Amino acid sequence: MKFLNLIVLLIFITSTPLYAKGFSSAYTGLTDCKLIESSVEGTGSFLEECPGREDYRIFIKGGDARTWLAIKKGDQPIVDLWNEVMNIANPGQFVHVSGKVVEWRYQGKVPIALIFRVAGTEEIFKEGQSMPTYRQKSILLVIRLKNDKICLIGTTTSNGKARKIADSKKRCR
Repeated sequence: MKFLNLIVLLIFITSTPLYAKGFSSAYTGLTDCKLIESSVEGTGSFLEECPGREDYRIFIKGGDARTWLAIKKGDQPIVDLWNEVMNIANPGQFVHVSGKVVEWRYQGKVPIALIFRVAGTEEIFKEGQSMPTYRQKSILLVIRLKNDKICLIGTTTSNGKARKIADSKKRCR
């Protein structure tokens, strides 16, 4: 009887949509990046290249106490995510890439999405107080990778929800 239960469980597990679609994760660091260029004038802008996967290259761009990601495929610039980080996700003031890793979502052996965390400082005004209080707020961005079409497909605060968004059929418009 136990053997039969084990077989039924095995059939159930291997027939679930998640297993059938073969989704998995791999990670690359955002701390082992190489400085490509920097300027001490003006906003103190800089560009660093971080480890990527497959033919995708990840860059951290920054200036004026803000950072965001840009992505190239080979030597072809594909997307600069400044607008997605600063205006769409926008977790507050002085938004910066705050995670130590980028999560790559795969379907089989094909990278289909990228997940990374940004944070900002949120001002909170309470009744009766003349000065605001501040708190750090973070959010995960889910980026669809589809050949040379890359776009933001969702934001969330939960790793599990970010993976569900990444594994969904959401596409770039």
